Amino acid sequence: MLCGPVSALGCKGAEDAGEDTAAPSRGVLALAGGGSEAEVGEAEAWSAQLYGGLLSAGDVTGDGLLRVVVLSASEETEWLPEYFEWLGADEALNWRLTDPSSVDALLAELVEVDAVFFKGGDQSVYYELLAGGDFAETLSRRHKEERLAVGGTSAGAMILGAWALAGGRDSTSEELLADGRSSLLTDLDGGSGIKSDALGLIPGVLVETHFTERGRLGRLVACLAAAVEEGAPPSLLGFGLESQTGVLVIDGVAWVIGEGSVAVVDPIDAAHLRRESGAPLTWTGLRLDLLTEGWGFDLGAGAVVLGPDAEAVAWDGVATAPTGDLTGWAVNGDQTDDEERLAWVALRAPYELTAGASPPLLPDAVAFMDSHASDYRGENQELLFRALYDLPGASGLLLGYGGSAFADAEAPTTLRFTDNAGVADPEAAALVVSAAAITARGLAPRPSPSDAGDGSLHAAALVGLTLHVLGDAEATGLGYDTARRSLVTP
Repeated sequence: MLCGPVSALGCKGAEDAGEDTAAPSRGVLALAGGGSEAEVGEAEAWSAQLYGGLLSAGDVTGDGLLRVVVLSASEETEWLPEYFEWLGADEALNWRLTDPSSVDALLAELVEVDAVFFKGGDQSVYYELLAGGDFAETLSRRHKEERLAVGGTSAGAMILGAWALAGGRDSTSEELLADGRSSLLTDLDGGSGIKSDALGLIPGVLVETHFTERGRLGRLVACLAAAVEEGAPPSLLGFGLESQTGVLVIDGVAWVIGEGSVAVVDPIDAAHLRRESGAPLTWTGLRLDLLTEGWGFDLGAGAVVLGPDAEAVAWDGVATAPTGDLTGWAVNGDQTDDEERLAWVALRAPYELTAGASPPLLPDAVAFMDSHASDYRGENQELLFRALYDLPGASGLLLGYGGSAFADAEAPTTLRFTDNAGVADPEAAALVVSAAAITARGLAPRPSPSDAGDGSLHAAALVGLTLHVLGDAEATGLGYDTARRSLVTP
């Protein structure tokens, strides 16, 4: 159930929010992470709540009719117009964008509509047709001054950010973590694929979609790193929207609706950014918040708004001492059995957190191998955060197929990362998540899209995680101390 201005529920308050931080009044904004919408008639479904919220401002033109235009850059069906009409629109129509003339015709139509919705597809096509032109200016002005509602799903949500990955090339987390200057982050003409002049309806944000389903935490961080290096302010946020999940932005607060989670990655205090051609990405100290249905993010304050299920939590600061053989060891990304050598193992069907090795190589830690490109990358990303919900203060590790984590006798709890000599695939940076500083947690009320069908796996809300992207230790000198939950620098 939604916590916020379109719900009867109240909220516990914004963490670290100021007295007067609300953004200027503007139209409703709805961004969905993709995935299939629910059937007509399912009023409690995520898509009915999110897309229905898009229509909550009603007839903003004042002509007595609520009109919606559904934009697409590829195939179109009658499904979405019919869905919006079921949700309360008087009229809803498709509009196919094919060339500049189709955009010009749409511009004339725009004055009569109350809501605009961008379908999924390829965000680079939207960018080429719409960014920087009269349509973009009119859309922005009407959204800000006349409360025009704007929404989008998948690629249609990505193009609404201030910055956007829109270079026309597809990529995985593994590819971008393995090569800090991957050509996959360029556009087809050789320029940057991270566009600074996207439609900008949600200021200060770069949007990623299908976030957990496709294991895109690494891709989102790589895009943020490129954007910051190319001139974006370090206050630029990354929003990772899971499938069948989204945010409804009303008066400057992004309220989460749906079955999964929304990640907010904040790089403002990050350090040690290293982007080199052919070498793994390194970037440390990013803040990561995960929000689920009923939680929100105040864009003006830059703070989480706690959901009604929020539980205060803190690590007690007591580290578990390592035991057993401390002569040095390694775990390899191509060996999924190595997950069982750490303290905890997370299982999906049904969800269960079980003890790993006794004694474990690392106390208070959980790891997932082959985590960036395999068919299980989404499941691993979901399970990592679900495990950290159960283990406040613990550390989680997502290791790629071609990577290795190792420790030596002199520092048995300090992880360092390198390539796995046993495989030919290139090394990808490891993602290390610390739950030492979390302040609040909760669980989504609905089963996660990653659930196996038994209802046991719910997405986790976690406030105050720390994310490190750690590449080759020999080149960077960086490691991660799992006892102190902190970065180790040269």
